[in-house]
Amino acid sequence: MPENSFALDLDVELMGEWPRDLFREAIKMAWMDWPYRRLPDAQALRSYIRQDLNERTGKLKRLELLAKKLEFRRKLAEKTEEMRRFSRPVIR
Repeated sequence: MPENSFALDLDVELMGEWPRDLFREAIKMAWMDWPYRRLPDAQALRSYIRQDLNERTGKLKRLELLAKKLEFRRKLAEKTEEMRRFSRPVIR
């Protein structure tokens, strides 16, 4: 258990960002496997779910990047159409 309340607040904030199912899985695994006579801290609990958490955050980051790329393309198409309206016609 953290020595001071600030560290405990940070642990709670960190664990609050985890998906509910992964939090429950970490608690369950720690309950069955924890070798020490103290409560596990956030980093110890995270070690049980590290791989799953990294996979999910990786997927989320890829989706956010895709959304940014699509938004950029949409804005680019808008600007292109706007510029075409104001450009002179090409005479051949």
